[in-house]
Amino acid sequence: MPATRAGGLNAAAREALLRYVLRPPSAQERVALQEDGLVRLSLERAFADGTVAVVATGT
Repeated sequence: MPATRAGGLNAAAREALLRYVLRPPSAQERVALQEDGLVRLSLERAFADGTVAVVATGT
């Protein structure tokens, strides 16, 4: 995985990096391991297209 860098004089890059690092973690009650090995993350609110969860492989 490549390193993410924010130069000392690049305020916008530093702010973006800090916002990423300081964002809250996913709520534990919204993450579930399904019987088929997939991980389901229920969204806090539905997307505009009606999506209410994201499913991904557990590996």
